[in-house]
Amino acid sequence: MALQLFFSAFTLTCLLLSPGCQAELECGIAPLNTRIVGGENSSPGVWPWQVSLETDGAHFCGGSLISNLWVLTAAHCLSGFEKNTITVYVGRLIKTGPNFNEVSRSVSEIQCHESYNLLTNEHDICLVKLDSPVDFTNYIRPICLPTSNSTFYTGTSTWVTGWGNTDPDAYSLSDVLQEVNLPVVGNNECQCLQWYLITEFMICAGTSEGGKDACQGDSGGPMVVKVDPVSSRWVQNGIVSFGEACAKPNIPAVYTAVSRYEDWIKNITTGNTLGFVTFTSGGRDPDLDFVCSPATATSISTTTTTHTPTTVQMSTLEDGSVFAGGENLVPISHFISLSVPLLFFYLLL
Repeated sequence: MALQLFFSAFTLTCLLLSPGCQAELECGIAPLNTRIVGGENSSPGVWPWQVSLETDGAHFCGGSLISNLWVLTAAHCLSGFEKNTITVYVGRLIKTGPNFNEVSRSVSEIQCHESYNLLTNEHDICLVKLDSPVDFTNYIRPICLPTSNSTFYTGTSTWVTGWGNTDPDAYSLSDVLQEVNLPVVGNNECQCLQWYLITEFMICAGTSEGGKDACQGDSGGPMVVKVDPVSSRWVQNGIVSFGEACAKPNIPAVYTAVSRYEDWIKNITTGNTLGFVTFTSGGRDPDLDFVCSPATATSISTTTTTHTPTTVQMSTLEDGSVFAGGENLVPISHFISLSVPLLFFYLLL
């Protein structure tokens, strides 16, 4: 009997304390997330997996903590950056501080998807390895990741967080972490509303009336879903990627669909425990029956505009809605179309 108690105690200790024995990371738990608000300032510990990426002391992109060593973000965020120029902050609420619960880490490794396409923004996903592990607290926790068989149907309620633009017409990065509630827009419907190609590796979210969205400076940050109405566990279904504009009516933002990258993430993070959960939407996805109307159908282009990372620090607007509008961006295709007549004119001279 004593021997049996010993082995039981050893097994429990192994499960609780040893990374080698731990079968699954406790993920997606935010002990301080006890309220439901949106489009306004967040509070300490409400989104404990939120990450800020900085260079030269300025925030340029978001990310999410997925273990004590790895951060998930967008590939377009890190184009042109060397790992020794980036500082990662976790446990942060206010960019300019003080943040008594935050810690910072340098970067030891950057692994972006080998098939990332700068023009189409497909496979806009990147993993960042910290130079040393972080300790989990009520303010620093990893988010769960969805398994490849997870489903997020049209209308699924999501939350997006970030320090991005809050002004429709100018750079005005928020000083305080913002949060907003947005519904998933199915890929068929999203394609009808967009002029760029929406693929299975993407997921859309937004409202028909506009006014709430992710924007410049939010890139790389997480879009998360509560696993079920009574659960305290959250799972990340998207990474802020790109859009034609910010918070415009009937123009959903486009996110990287995290569930499509389960194997890729596991291959990169070999030896580190991650928390994968299966999210299953109930019923039948109404997007399967969605047909474009002549009023909403748009022609498809193969170029996109990302929610551009920025290193410009600005003051916060008092109304603070993260995602209350944004700027009209000029697509790459516009530059190409303008360059052709200019080149012809130059040759004539």
